Amino acid sequence: MKAPKISITQRELGLKKRDLDTARFSEGKIPATLYGKSIQIKSDEGERSFPIFVDTKSSPMSLMSKGKMVKIDWNGRPVLATIKQVQREPVSQRPIHMSFQAVKNNEMISTELALNFTGEALGDKSGGILFIQKDRVSISAEAGKIPETLDLDISHLDVGESLTLADLKLPAGVELTEDDFTTPVIVCRPPKKEEEMESELVVGTESETEVLTSKTEE
Repeated sequence: MKAPKISITQRELGLKKRDLDTARFSEGKIPATLYGKSIQIKSDEGERSFPIFVDTKSSPMSLMSKGKMVKIDWNGRPVLATIKQVQREPVSQRPIHMSFQAVKNNEMISTELALNFTGEALGDKSGGILFIQKDRVSISAEAGKIPETLDLDISHLDVGESLTLADLKLPAGVELTEDDFTTPVIVCRPPKKEEEMESELVVGTESETEVLTSKTEE
């Protein structure tokens, strides 16, 4: 696994909201928190976490999602960390706060990974419709062995068939921690018949007319 590097700076505690907004929108810095046994400093108040800023201008933000492994330059030494949480602005979906857990290469951790569907399904070629039922899975592995994504080959998926968690080929050292391995991940359903499509068009037209009439009456 090659974890992307992100650029951070330490952040002062007690910054006011306007200062944080200026950092986000004018300077491209996202408030974040870094914690973990490998960087902790014990004090009278217990183990500390550290407030930081993530520099979006020099960090690969397109890769910043929950469960991803990243490398952080912490006081002059590289630290491996997993993204534990990403809070996003509801409309733009831009990150507004993040939290990172510093880990060691051989430390066992539990996290979520995105599924990467590879190949073109047989059923898709013959007019079938693909429905993704699950796009993230829970796994457990040593931090240094966690891949960026889990690949699932769908090239043999035909109409009326589905693939489950049991069809995933896991890298060495990675274990699924899901409760049910028979859970469908992706399904290929038959194409809709022409009569069904026409029926849906009629129902949709009637529904639209009713809505327009209701608005006019108001």
